[in-house]
Parts: sequence; structure tokens; C-alpha cells
Amino acid sequence: MTEFDNTSNAEQWFTYHEATNALTRLTNVPSGLTNNVTSFYLAEAALPTGQILITGAGNTAYLFTPDGGPRASWLPTISSVAQNSDGSYTLTGTQLTGLSEGGVYGDDRQESTNFPIVQLTAGSNVYYAKTYNPSTTAIGIESAPETVNFKLPLGLPAGTTYSLKVVASGIASAPTTLTTPSAAVDAPPTVAKPPSASPATVSGTTAALSILGADHSGESTLTYTWTTVSSPAGAPTPSFSANGTNAAKNDTVTFHAAGTYGFQAWLVDASGISVAAGVVKVTVNQVLSSIRVSPGLTNLTAGQTQQLSATGYDQFGNPLATQPAFTWSVSSGSGTVSSSGLFRSSTAGSLATVIAAAGSTRGSAKIGVVDFPWTSTDVGGPGLAGVAYDSAGTTTLTGSGGDIWGQSDQFHFDYQTLGGSGTIVAKVGATPVKATDGTTPDVAKEGLIWSFANRWATAIK
Repeated sequence: MTEFDNTSNAEQWFTYHEATNALTRLTNVPSGLTNNVTSFYLAEAALPTGQILITGAGNTAYLFTPDGGPRASWLPTISSVAQNSDGSYTLTGTQLTGLSEGGVYGDDRQESTNFPIVQLTAGSNVYYAKTYNPSTTAIGIESAPETVNFKLPLGLPAGTTYSLKVVASGIASAPTTLTTPSAAVDAPPTVAKPPSASPATVSGTTAALSILGADHSGESTLTYTWTTVSSPAGAPTPSFSANGTNAAKNDTVTFHAAGTYGFQAWLVDASGISVAAGVVKVTVNQVLSSIRVSPGLTNLTAGQTQQLSATGYDQFGNPLATQPAFTWSVSSGSGTVSSSGLFRSSTAGSLATVIAAAGSTRGSAKIGVVDFPWTSTDVGGPGLAGVAYDSAGTTTLTGSGGDIWGQSDQFHFDYQTLGGSGTIVAKVGATPVKATDGTTPDVAKEGLIWSFANRWATAIK
């Protein structure tokens, strides 16, 4: 338990003693968990070991190991562990979902751990099995029997007797024993066709993976599981169209970033015995799929210039490691653009479209140009940027904003400064104001605004 002390400007840590209903402040807490840290950024999750994993304080993760242990009445219990026909197991017991959901910080973050995890120990080797199909997800069920299924972890040695515990929110049950099927009695599956990928070098986002096994009970009794054993640093984990089923012998893997990946194929028979069938490598190349021009929308006064830049992106929306050469052109409106992307507006207003191309891939930017001495800009930081341009004596403005009212104005504004007396003649509202969906919002307005001697006057339609 933590709280932030405004006096010392530091986070304080406490342990709760249920027997005495009292809090004890912890001392010798690492400075990384106290200095310039607040509870809002911290996450605390109960591990199957009974320790607390603490993250959110910079790039360092911390482990808290409590002294003592839980009350006997808090422990989950195991009444039976039975193997099913598909090689999975059903565990029956009580308090399998624990007495609490786990760590929490208001409604901002919940580190729920109220689901059972099966722990298998043989000597110094500890394995964990993920559970599924719980009979309930409610907490605090002290005596009613509950059930949950689990499968043996991939690569678990066969024919071994394990100490089995079930853990919920860091509290483990008393152990029972589980002996996995012996390879001498139940021959493990074998590889009939090693794993392969097509294509092995990918220019898109998917590849086909295949593997075929054999078993004395028939190939149809096997399930196939693919795991990612290597991938580029920081890349999202690829996803599989099927996994843990017989159909996964012919699988499709979908990538989310370019790079080289390694996939391990596993064969699992009806007794739960698993065999590693080999690793296949797939290289995903970056392919130019889109071009973004920056800035994508610009407002200029006739005669001004704007430097543009282009970036090529791959099929995953990531920038290309090696950027292509871009060809620049003006596809509509007036103005010119150099080979380096420098746009120069003409002496008259227009709405120009500038293209950056590499092969058949194109990106574009819009540049609104108003006649001199007018200037076009957004006011109040609207969510969607606006643009204005002149053409044949007509100024067209496109903009957005919450309203024109009080001190929270948001709109697109085309203006000029008068050094003395002057006259502006304008016809406002030649085209009705419309939203992007074609409707006319209640707060939609168009009109004229002028100021003098730091005073504003407004004519709004």
C-alpha cells in the first residue's frame, strides 16, 4: 500500500497486518520507489511466488518479498486433478479464484490476478500452466467446489512426477502430485514433415506456415502450436490464424512490423506429451506503401514559400529505414515546387495540391493561397485545421471549431491590417455553412470581425 506525502514530496510504502488491523511504514525502500514517484503511475501485481511485482517507476521493475505467510483459511485447495481425453486436465478445488481481485488504483488501473495458475515443480525446475474454462470468476468463494482446466506447458518432460500447486493472487495451495505420461508407455509424436514457410521472404504482411506430425493414435489426434522464438527488438508479436488445434498444421502468420522472425513448431498428442518439431525463419522486408507530405495543410499569402518534406512508410505504417528519392510536382492550382520540395506560390491566390511521388506511390499536401495583403490562419486551436484561398474574386474558407463566443473562440480567419482608413466590401454566406456530414450545425457561423484601438467589433451571421 502506498501514499504520496506532500510534506516530504516522496512516496511512502506500508504493509497491512490483518491480525492487528494496522499499517506499518516500510523503511529502506529503494529511492526509485520514493523520489518523484506518485501512486498514480505505479502498478503492483501479485506473482505466483507470493511476491509483488512493482512497475511504473522509470525503467526499473522491483520485487517486494513479504515476511510471514497467508492464513491457512486463505489458501486454495485441491480435491482432484483428472486428465481428459484431449490431454488436458480438470482441477477441482475451492477458492481457486482467490479472496481478492489483486492490485488496484481507483478506476484508473486494475492488476487483477484472481485467476488460478498451476505450478509444477520437479527438483529445482518450476513450470507454470495457464488455466482456462473456470467454473466461476467470482472471488471469496470459501467452500463451494470450483473447477478449471489446464494443459501441460510445451516442452514439459514426460514421465516425471511433479509437485502441483494452484495459485490465486499470489497465494498457493498445499501441494499434490501429478505424474505426466511416460514416453515408454505412450510413444511421443514424431515429425513427418518439418516446418516450412511460404514465402520465406515476405513483401506483404502474412506468410503460410506448415508442419505435419505422426502419432500411433493417428495424425488427427495431434494438435499443433506455433510460438515466436525470435523477433526484431520492439516489434509486436505476430498473430496466428489458428493455434493449439489440428488445423494449425497449415497456419497463417500475420506480421505487424518488418524484420526477421523465428517460429517454433510443437506437436502435442492426446496425452499432452509435446515435441519440439523445429524452427523456421521468415524475413519480412519493408515495402513502400504510402507517402506522407509535411506539413499536409498550409496557408500562405501570394508570393510566399513553404518548404515541404516527404516520408515513405512501409506496409505496417512505419517509416522506411532507407527513404526513396521523391519527385515533386504541382497537380492542381498555381505555384511551383522545386526538386527539394520548396513550394513557391504565385502572385494570385489559389488552392494548390503538391505531390511527392516515388514510383507509383504518391502523397500530397494542400496549400491555400490568399491574395496579398490578406493572411489566413486558425484561431483558438480547433481540432481540424482550416484553409482559405482566393480565386476569381471569391475567398473560400474551410475550418472548424467549437464556437465563436465569449473567450473560447475557435474558427478559421482570413484578415488584413489597415494602416489608416479603408473599406472592406464582402458578401458573407454565399455558400451555407455545412458540417462534414452535410448537416448545418446549430453553432455554425460566418461573418466579419474588425478591430480598432484594441477593441473588437463583430458581425456574425
